[in-house]
Amino acid sequence: MEYRRFATVMVGVMVMLSVGCLTMLSLSCAVEPTSAVAIKPGRLFAMQVLEPQSFATEPQQQELIDFCREYGVGRLVVRVELDLEPSEDGGPALADAGALRGLVELAADQAIQVVAAADPATPLETPQGRDQALAMIHAVRAFNEKQSPHARLAGVHYDLRRYTLWELGDWPRQALMRRCVEFFEVARAQTKQADPPLRLSVSVPHWYDQPNPEKNEMLVVDHYGVHKNFHEHLQDLTDELAVMCPRDADANGGVLRDQAGGELSYTQWRGRSVWVGLDTAKRLEKPGETYFGRPAWELWLQKRSAEQSLASYTGFSGVLISSYTGFRQILASQSLEDDASQAVAPRVFGMWLWHEKWISDESAHDEVLSFCEQYGIDLLPVQFHMDPGSVKRGQPHLKYPDQLRGFIEKANKRGVQIEALDGSPEMAMNEHRATVLAIIDAITLFNKTLPPNTTIAGLHYDIEPYLLPQWKTPQREEIMRQFLELLEAAALKIRLDAPRMKLSASVPFWYDLKTQPDDNCILDYNGHRKNFHEHIQDLTDYIVIMSYRRKALGEDSISAHVEVERAYAEWIGKYVCAGMETIPIKDRPEVSFHGVPPSEFWFQKEKLDHFLSRKGGYGGIVVHSYESFKPYLETPHNTQ
Repeated sequence: MEYRRFATVMVGVMVMLSVGCLTMLSLSCAVEPTSAVAIKPGRLFAMQVLEPQSFATEPQQQELIDFCREYGVGRLVVRVELDLEPSEDGGPALADAGALRGLVELAADQAIQVVAAADPATPLETPQGRDQALAMIHAVRAFNEKQSPHARLAGVHYDLRRYTLWELGDWPRQALMRRCVEFFEVARAQTKQADPPLRLSVSVPHWYDQPNPEKNEMLVVDHYGVHKNFHEHLQDLTDELAVMCPRDADANGGVLRDQAGGELSYTQWRGRSVWVGLDTAKRLEKPGETYFGRPAWELWLQKRSAEQSLASYTGFSGVLISSYTGFRQILASQSLEDDASQAVAPRVFGMWLWHEKWISDESAHDEVLSFCEQYGIDLLPVQFHMDPGSVKRGQPHLKYPDQLRGFIEKANKRGVQIEALDGSPEMAMNEHRATVLAIIDAITLFNKTLPPNTTIAGLHYDIEPYLLPQWKTPQREEIMRQFLELLEAAALKIRLDAPRMKLSASVPFWYDLKTQPDDNCILDYNGHRKNFHEHIQDLTDYIVIMSYRRKALGEDSISAHVEVERAYAEWIGKYVCAGMETIPIKDRPEVSFHGVPPSEFWFQKEKLDHFLSRKGGYGGIVVHSYESFKPYLETPHNTQ
């Protein structure tokens, strides 16, 4: 990511590396996972709204749409009911059509699809359930005829999560499945007769394609002489299938592919679509199946895992949240109520400062600090350079201690905190441990010579172990373990010698995506099996996420790339900072703001700050870096 300099013990020489070369190398590694497995633009984040009272009034409708915009929800599956009174044409009509119309029109203005969902309590295999379900299609068609073309219901959705199928005898089970298949055959014909046609979808449990564990039987049914699995018949007759996956079946990385893989594979062959459903409803009888009552970061992590692990399936439509009410409570339970997590987040605007000339040349001090004052920068992680000869002797001490002392004093008077910055991939390894810890001793010793109100605010490591050649070998877990051991040792030294200093680290946004057996960042450390970023967050006071993108909100945005880490930070009472990039990157222009006007940078920064400031576990923004940020801002018409 950044300019680096570190003492290489094996050769005993401290080498100053080029900012541009290693910046490009680091960034290429930081963005590699998303370029390899990109989320397709057509995929949406969907959410069920099962309580009609959730959008009964105009304020509630606006609140729901604002919630969708905030969290990137692109489709609403909204439960509707039939009006008991006959409509003007004598046919069935939707109850509370006025409220539904208001919601659909607000959603259309934000390009959010709305699908009508039937009452899941009415069994489709019974005559009464069948009649009501078909009547809903008629009512939806009548509703759409009175709507403007851009604000119509996009489809109808049914819930077929029959959890008692294996409890039935063979004949009753076969009869029930045949009646359901026959219903969807009729429903498909009626939805396709609508103008424009309605999309037909259904929710099913993940185990329809799995054998009965007791008898090793499959849910197979005959329809018109075709002998198939029940879910395959349903996929033949519907446009979309939602496979509902309980939390306790999805807890381990890669299991989602097992739960929904059969339906996704069949969909790919048939040209249909499949959603993966994550349960957020409150379930007192089966709490292990739902994310309700669990930390929000677990849900965000599973959503990201689904989007990445299932991206290779062309029929994968996206993630469906089962309950809007439960989802809101999960998010609310760890935000404004948690005063402690709110209190630790400082809301900084930071900027990395790497080159030694800004410290060694005292005439440059005012230039840097005036720049900070002009743009509201109040945190500077500054590279603390060591004398190469002292490092070779095993007794590192600072270069330019007098100049550095003066810079820190001036910065504190202007309200700018200074953190000691250092980093290189090799620092993660055991063979460099003694040197790294000795450098900490040099920094804390220097810190004790500073006046009480002008001390160093923290120690920040930009150690990117994934740049080591061994990272893509079976040695990865050992590399991660050694890096965590370094952080633990550093934290202990700081706690003993400089307790007011914070320990922080830069991490790429994609550690949480590495969950597959052949490519993962999950390991046991201190008795806990967690993702690498979670262990790092446990050992530091905060992290800066290299969430480099040009847009603040939405898919593949800065906010999307910090959400898992932010939610975990909130859960453990810490915070994260989001990173923004300004260096030129020709091959991946979407990573950096270089190439767009500075006004766009400030616009996106404000959007990001406003959005994340309402959440716990958010500590501010850090921009990379003064060496590129200053010239970027001094080119007002910076465009590609």
